[in-house]
Amino acid sequence: MEKIRPVTLEDAEAIRGIYSRYISTPITFEIETPSVLEMRSRISEYTKLYPWIVMEKDQEIVAYA
Repeated sequence: MEKIRPVTLEDAEAIRGIYSRYISTPITFEIETPSVLEMRSRISEYTKLYPWIVMEKDQEIVAYA
């Protein structure tokens, strides 16, 4: 079953895993995958102003926006 919900800091590792697939591609200007700590920091900062959601399928994060 799929579920969309707001992000939590505990989602940082799964988001990092998804994001790492796009490092060094035209989708992102980053050339190194951010650490889990950095991803948590981004979640904390960005969600102060903007929504950030994840999609779970069978209790595994498969996407984020």
